[in-house]
Amino acid sequence: MTEHLLYGPPKSAGFGHRSRVRNTKNAWQQTQSFLEKHTLGGFRSTERIRLHCYGSDKSTLDELESAFGKPTGFQEAATYSQFQAWCLDDTTIPQLTDIYFRAPGFPRQDGTHIRFDVCYDFKWRIDDGICAGSHLGIIFDRDGIFLQPTFAFPFAWDSPIDRARLEVILADAPFRFREQYFKRAILTKAGNSYRRLKLDRGWLSSAPQSSR
Repeated sequence: MTEHLLYGPPKSAGFGHRSRVRNTKNAWQQTQSFLEKHTLGGFRSTERIRLHCYGSDKSTLDELESAFGKPTGFQEAATYSQFQAWCLDDTTIPQLTDIYFRAPGFPRQDGTHIRFDVCYDFKWRIDDGICAGSHLGIIFDRDGIFLQPTFAFPFAWDSPIDRARLEVILADAPFRFREQYFKRAILTKAGNSYRRLKLDRGWLSSAPQSSR
């Protein structure tokens, strides 16, 4: 493949994208449905999940200790009376999300809440194996779910055949894509790496005119 399409917010974007659906439970369901429909992969098992619990609600802390054992870290926090931490693996994600939605400080309150990040590595179902390395970071925070996409699409930006596939992915995605975060990945003359190029403004809304 001589060219493909990349997508990813810059580091200055911080948390990445807020979920398209503001109801966080629905946003999580939409995220899971999107990944199941369009990708093949799984949550990253090579990195430990850092779970933070802010606040001192006894029922939440008891539930966390019952599920994951004693916390591995504790310190006083500026806003909350307690800040406790666990270091977990990817097998705990179903339990984590369940407790996250039931914590009394969720959402947008000053009570006890938990925070953790996970990463989902995948390839697109439309991929023939040439283009790999996509992943979606998911932040579970007191203000909702934030998504950090690093996507590599297995086609060029101006491919008429693949534009329809891209538009389906954009419509189903749990966040709104931003045109300026797309880049072209062009194979260098040496053929052993890619360089990134910006795309002209408005390319995503215009009909592709392929030269290949």
